[in-house]
Amino acid sequence: MKYFKDIVVAEKFILGNHHKGENIRIRVGLRTNGDLHLGNIFPIISALIIGKNLIVKGLQVELVVVLVDQEINKNKVIYNLSKADIYIKNIKKFILELNLGEKLKIKYKTISQVQKTQEFNKVFSKIVLASDKSLVIGAICKKCKSIIKHCRKEKSFFECECEKCKYKNIFNINKSGKNLLLEHDLLGAIENVLLDINLHILGSDHLIKRNKKTALEKREEYLKRLNYESKYITLLTPLVLFKGKKMSKSGNIGIFLKQIQNYYGKRYIENLVSFVKKNKKEKINLKSIKEIIQV
Repeated sequence: MKYFKDIVVAEKFILGNHHKGENIRIRVGLRTNGDLHLGNIFPIISALIIGKNLIVKGLQVELVVVLVDQEINKNKVIYNLSKADIYIKNIKKFILELNLGEKLKIKYKTISQVQKTQEFNKVFSKIVLASDKSLVIGAICKKCKSIIKHCRKEKSFFECECEKCKYKNIFNINKSGKNLLLEHDLLGAIENVLLDINLHILGSDHLIKRNKKTALEKREEYLKRLNYESKYITLLTPLVLFKGKKMSKSGNIGIFLKQIQNYYGKRYIENLVSFVKKNKKEKINLKSIKEIIQV
């Protein structure tokens, strides 16, 4: 597991390990449950800056933006949102407005679509069958379409009883990935195998230990169950706090894109790019939108 906390250092590593003409695939993941906040903006701009610089050096670059429209989080907070399409349009519009490299290829993939593929089911089932029963797996009820917060793993299937209608859902582990809600780090590990990523860009909160493990360590553990040798590197962008609290879309905490656009007007892109380039800290604590440095 190799990770960096500086855009320049990550660029140098890639340039030192790849030749001109090679294709580099960068991955950024974004939850689609609200307007982008400054913490989400850091990975996007970092990816585009690195992509542009690598293209100048003669490499081909593809940015894969994974849109998390389906997920379960800590068995409590659940993402399966009817408004995801609206937020996805806003994310695409923002990335288009950044316009930091015409030769940079950008692909968008939603979790709900990726989970429908046979490739996803193959990787998912291998990890599940090699795991104990502690995996956090949710589901969408076949009968009433309610969200089920917890499924019990049996030998070759998941049993998920709906709390609302009491219907007992049975999902074959090898075939039913599209119906299940997976937690963030399991999704991240599967994405790496399916998408063959060279550079993951995540927030520094992935280094915070929870239950004696960091999110990065959890992802590595999932990959080990596949006997998959991870060759990718990870760039960790700053953990951005607002008035001492972690920025959160679901909690409506932070400085959001629409606020930044309204405050800085036509020069909001310049301000954001400048702000990202100047900040190499592991943690940034902002008290006001005015602290986004003006160009």
